[in-house]
Amino acid sequence: VGVFWHPSRVVVATNILEQLPVSLIREGLAEALKTGLIGDPELFALLEQDGASAPIADVVRRSLMVKGRVVAEDERDHNTRVFLNLGHTVGHAIEFASTFSHGESIGLGMVVAAHISEKRIGFNDRDRVAAAIERLELPIEVAGLDRARVKDLLRHDKKRDATGLRMVLLEAIGQPLLSHVEEAEIDDALGAIGL
Repeated sequence: VGVFWHPSRVVVATNILEQLPVSLIREGLAEALKTGLIGDPELFALLEQDGASAPIADVVRRSLMVKGRVVAEDERDHNTRVFLNLGHTVGHAIEFASTFSHGESIGLGMVVAAHISEKRIGFNDRDRVAAAIERLELPIEVAGLDRARVKDLLRHDKKRDATGLRMVLLEAIGQPLLSHVEEAEIDDALGAIGL
């Protein structure tokens, strides 16, 4: 009890996943797209091309490989494991302030992160990220959401430290980094998703 060991094998019954409602599959694919963005450009390209019709066994296997690699590199959550939070900073705020599902919210959060990445560090694939999320039939814009509520939730995000809010950004597909972001950058990116 209280001791963590890396699994020697992961078994996923993909035939059960295939029986889920399409809306839940799309939510899971948002998380798979995230793993492609942080560590497997080929997975990102597969989902970008095929959307929800991508072979589920390939998507699950590749996603698990990325997550397993990230966790093995930082099992105590002190460094690179934070990359698994791409899209989650703003995504969680949107989720708690709205009726959007987790996957829809994370997709929106990834659009925000891609926008800030483009403006801050010259990330060249913001439009590809947004198009891939749309290909999964997830929203890339919000309307009618209380912007002040979202910003208030961001002020309480667990990735905030004494110097401000930290977000996972992208230098390139498959190359994440953790960076502090300014409130003006958040405001600009929220505007880019219609908030």
